[in-house]
Amino acid sequence: MRFLKSKRFWLIILTLIIIGVLIYFIFFKKDIIENGAIPSNGQGEEKKDKTEPASQIKLPFSNSWHSEAFILSVLDEDLESKIDNNSCEIKVVTYDNEEEYSTGWIKRKCNYDLSISVGKRELCGFEGKQACWVFIRSKDNANNWHSPSLENKSIAYFNIDWTKPLISKVFTANSQQEQIYPINVEENNTYNFKTKVSDNFKVTGCNLYINNQDQGMMSSSGSCGKGCILEKEFTPVETGFYRVYAACKDAAGNISKSETINAKTNLAPEITSCRVSPVEGNINTEFNFFVEVSNPDDDILSFNWNIDDNEISNTKNPSHYFTSPGTYKPQVIVSDDQGASDSCATAWVSVQN
Repeated sequence: MRFLKSKRFWLIILTLIIIGVLIYFIFFKKDIIENGAIPSNGQGEEKKDKTEPASQIKLPFSNSWHSEAFILSVLDEDLESKIDNNSCEIKVVTYDNEEEYSTGWIKRKCNYDLSISVGKRELCGFEGKQACWVFIRSKDNANNWHSPSLENKSIAYFNIDWTKPLISKVFTANSQQEQIYPINVEENNTYNFKTKVSDNFKVTGCNLYINNQDQGMMSSSGSCGKGCILEKEFTPVETGFYRVYAACKDAAGNISKSETINAKTNLAPEITSCRVSPVEGNINTEFNFFVEVSNPDDDILSFNWNIDDNEISNTKNPSHYFTSPGTYKPQVIVSDDQGASDSCATAWVSVQN
């Protein structure tokens, strides 16, 4: 008891207190200041985050064209107070000429991609340049809201077009209205195949297809814009039919294909048989002549029978009475309306008195 009341005891206690205070300030003060328990400015004010969080539309880029639903890739972050994961929002505004339609602010999941629908009665519900605007924002745990702007990429606008281009049938005449189908072509001659295309916004290109093979991009004399006539040369190198069409694309990626037409080289008629019945008789006998023809491209055919009796007939299957005895050598020539022909001689005809 005497020791507890001595000066030595109290000196030891005071020394231990001083050592404890020194240890506290040396090892713990820095962490406590960083956690906000002790103000670092020495003025006794509570530390507060006043910086708004960041929200950004990463993809797709503003001013891009879309014809169908697309994915919106977003980023939300706050380095100080962290994002409040229950307070991320999106707003979609779409325009029909000067009329504005807005979804208002809708909750979304922070840092998750979003599907933006396109089409009538969808989020992006009207066609047009800059017709659909998307806004995103977020809030941090210090109650700071992000302020959307084009500069920080939390606002993006998109061009909307789901209507396909209109394309005429391919033609080689001065206009499609003047064209006669099928188009007649000749081997090793070069032809300028054309199509007329129009779009509600912008045509970006057309390609020519022959027998389903891409012949490359068609060209126009100037900028196509909303419509033009495009053309491409083609040289047929084989006899036969060619199936021809054009496929065109607009700025939003809509693709249209024209009606397929036929271009053909002229195929000559081919006589498969010619005959006379009977092959013998007299001047009172009726001789009948027959010809069978293959007409591969359905041309208009003409017939020219040389009976070898100073008699010419333009009938396909004529009949004839010979006026004088003798031996005759009938033959027939079949021609199409393109000038191609084939000929055939029947058996000789013997006529007696």
